[in-house]
Amino acid sequence: MFAGVETFTPEKAAEILKAQDPEKNRNINTLHVKKLAADMKEKRWQVNGETIKFNGSRLLDGWHRFHACVEASVSFESLVVRDIDADAVATVDTGRRRQLSDVLKMRGLVSASHTTVASALGTLWLYRRGFYGRGNSARTPTHEEAITLLETESGLLDSLRAGQKVAVGKLCAPGPFMAFHYLFSQKDATLADAFVDGLVNGVGLADGEPVLTLRNRLTQERSHHHRSLRAVSQMAYVVKAWNATRKAQKLKVIKWVKDEEFPEVA
Repeated sequence: MFAGVETFTPEKAAEILKAQDPEKNRNINTLHVKKLAADMKEKRWQVNGETIKFNGSRLLDGWHRFHACVEASVSFESLVVRDIDADAVATVDTGRRRQLSDVLKMRGLVSASHTTVASALGTLWLYRRGFYGRGNSARTPTHEEAITLLETESGLLDSLRAGQKVAVGKLCAPGPFMAFHYLFSQKDATLADAFVDGLVNGVGLADGEPVLTLRNRLTQERSHHHRSLRAVSQMAYVVKAWNATRKAQKLKVIKWVKDEEFPEVA
């Protein structure tokens, strides 16, 4: 075997793909290709030591990266290892995939609660693009996209405490709630904090107050259905209660049906 860094143009990538037997490669994950292509287009692609592997002209590892290169229409660099035994393909990609929470911790970008922050970044990224609440059709951000979001919207970390508070009360998913508290804070920071306190403590709330209706609904779902309510449904309730609070409206009932558009933060 021998290795070195090589540059692949879209034309070269297409030529390599054309020479392969599709039956001997994994099925294409379209969303993964789009993620990689987006990183290549936006110049977030990095040579990080992960290799593209060949046995002669046969591609053993790099199928999705070459498809992404063709889709992005930009060249990319990668460490390449050649003349690998063809039987070694069975041992490729058998490790655990690194999660965004792992990356945040390893890069020292977040001091604690890495999983909650990673979930919040994913939620915020989807909401900003109008994807949140659309189910499996919406792709998630690449690690680099999420890190860029954290850098451009650093105030998100100020909402970590809000996520931790609802986690202690087991009211709703802490990561998504952290993201929406951040969005609420951009509208009215004082009201957003009061909203969290009312939701967590339930003290001094009158019948019909949106935050009490929200608290009762989340508690009811948890205790009566003996199952976890989907985070998207939880957040739809949260946003509806927030919107009513901002408008000083009473809210006796709170619901969100499956085909309903996800509410926009007011």
